[in-house]
Amino acid sequence: MFIEIENVFQSFGDGAGSPPVLENINLDIKQGELVCLLGPSGCGKSTLLNIVAGFIKAEEGSVRIEGEVVTAPAINRLVIFQDYGLLPWRTVGQNVALGLEVKKVTRAEQNIMITKYLKMVGLEDARDRFPHQLSGGMQQRAAIARALAVQPEILLMDEPFGALDAITRMKLQEDILTLCRETGTTILFVTHDIEEAVYLADRIVILSANPGRIHAVLDVEMPHLRERTSDDFVLMRDRVFKAINLKHEHPLEYYL
Repeated sequence: MFIEIENVFQSFGDGAGSPPVLENINLDIKQGELVCLLGPSGCGKSTLLNIVAGFIKAEEGSVRIEGEVVTAPAINRLVIFQDYGLLPWRTVGQNVALGLEVKKVTRAEQNIMITKYLKMVGLEDARDRFPHQLSGGMQQRAAIARALAVQPEILLMDEPFGALDAITRMKLQEDILTLCRETGTTILFVTHDIEEAVYLADRIVILSANPGRIHAVLDVEMPHLRERTSDDFVLMRDRVFKAINLKHEHPLEYYL
């Protein structure tokens, strides 16, 4: 497996007896897969994402990527947050160039990459604008272009569309699916929106809260081009609802 999460445990605070945030998290993710972490607020979705990113070291257990234990952040796995994270004093093009500068890419190659990825997200005409001159959806697309420009193997997305209006959100969901297919990037996507998870995911991992545990793992056996009003979509959405609400001693065994 490309990403291996093994027996991860994490608690609040540093003292003995602190309540756990995550407990006994085990999950394998294939290369090129889009996996959605779905669950209520406080179930540890963002904490798990930060552990995979290397921002937090798990108290117990480990995360391995291609067999290597994650101990710190790395340029091959990037996080996109809900607040975009664009530098306000830089233009859109300069924001996209940020990671390329860290990698010491030549200026000529930077220009090629900036043009390529701004075009990919539909922002080629906004290259010289500043973030405050863009809508929320455009800022999020710029953040996606910045991440993709360094060609990461893994993209970690923490409720990136939560603050956007419904129409912009649906358009960016379509963009993410297109980008995933075109680049082969492995994506771990945190959401609390069931329909978003059904629309995007190859697999949906449902977390329960207090502490955060894996409640169910559901394969989404639908074409990548999904119609939100189709019978298959509605059936899958209902299956997720049932998995969330299932009162069963062994929910994983029930669904696998």
